[in-house]
Amino acid sequence: MPEQQPRDTPGHTPGTASEGQRETPRPTQSEGNTAGTLPPQGAPRAEPAVVARIRGAFPDAIEGVTNFRGQLTIRIRNEAIRPVCLFLRDEPDLRFDMIADLCGVDMIKLREIPRFDVVYQLYSVPHNQTLRLKAALDEWGTIDSVTPVWPGANWPERETYDMFGIVFDGHPDLRRILLPDDWHEFPLRKEVPQEGDRHEADRWLQKQDVPVRLTE
Repeated sequence: MPEQQPRDTPGHTPGTASEGQRETPRPTQSEGNTAGTLPPQGAPRAEPAVVARIRGAFPDAIEGVTNFRGQLTIRIRNEAIRPVCLFLRDEPDLRFDMIADLCGVDMIKLREIPRFDVVYQLYSVPHNQTLRLKAALDEWGTIDSVTPVWPGANWPERETYDMFGIVFDGHPDLRRILLPDDWHEFPLRKEVPQEGDRHEADRWLQKQDVPVRLTE
């Protein structure tokens, strides 16, 4: 039996919304900057406000900017790291008043020089914002300590020195924090075997009169 087509109701044009079911008109770009409206195709994206603020205060400090899944990372020139950090901490509309983490990365398998990155994870308590900074240095280069900016960077900088041999200029007490002061290598450098130098560890344990041998 053939399907029965619905009858048109008086005052209703087929294919249009009936009274009470009218579609909400979609906003157009000419109606203003509505949330969710895409910029015109090919238009340059505005850079984040914090990037613009740093460029305004330090025109030559930024080496690169990435934004991956909402995490903004700004690469800062080595020589500018401490002034930029002071700026980020003290500007009232930025107020990155906490360093949540600091670490080193050996980049030798991804690039030859500069060998290391130092990564700074910042947090603004008043504005509930996070920001990641990176700065690079050569194998036996140095970088300014940010402990005078955030005292909480003291031990993370010591750990980074202990693991990678990265020297932080101006640190108040730069010495090893996990390994013995006279340890012979920096264990998170890529050329160091993952299991470490067990013979050297045994020699050190023997000097300390510790009755443990890792090579046995």
